[in-house]
Amino acid sequence: MKINIKSAIISLAVITALAIVFFAINVGVKNHVIALEENANNSKANVGSQEKRRVDLVYNLADSVKSYADFEHKTQMDVIAKRTSEGTIDSNGGAAVNIKAVAEAYPDLKASAQYQQLMTELAITENQVFNYRTIYNDAIREYNSYVRKWPANMIIDSKDIADFKYLEFDTPSDAPKNLFDRK
Repeated sequence: MKINIKSAIISLAVITALAIVFFAINVGVKNHVIALEENANNSKANVGSQEKRRVDLVYNLADSVKSYADFEHKTQMDVIAKRTSEGTIDSNGGAAVNIKAVAEAYPDLKASAQYQQLMTELAITENQVFNYRTIYNDAIREYNSYVRKWPANMIIDSKDIADFKYLEFDTPSDAPKNLFDRK
């Protein structure tokens, strides 16, 4: 009878140990899937924020170029008007030509610096969009391969697996159009 009790205790201990190991593996796999899913969601959000930044920069760049062109046109018209108003007319009604060395003070046009800064930021943002898309696709690859491998595929219920799609590297459909005709 002592042997049966001893065998029962050992059997119970082995079954308990196996249950604990199975539970620990189960919890570990599920926690890892959750971490991978959150990483993929975070990566997707980063892509979205960079794409939003790109659209905002394109509109700012368009506004800057339009303002710069308007400013240059106004400045040029003001200089022409000033030169025309300083012309003289001789007693016969013809235009007299005055040749004089004049040091004209042209306005210091600084709008081009803003344009250059926005172009630089746009180039940096384009690189960031590419990098964040790559990071997102890497996170999706890691998630998809983990949930399809054993033991995760045996532990995770298929309805609990998120359906992540890889991002294609194409031109976004929401690309800005008619930038100079905005009101």
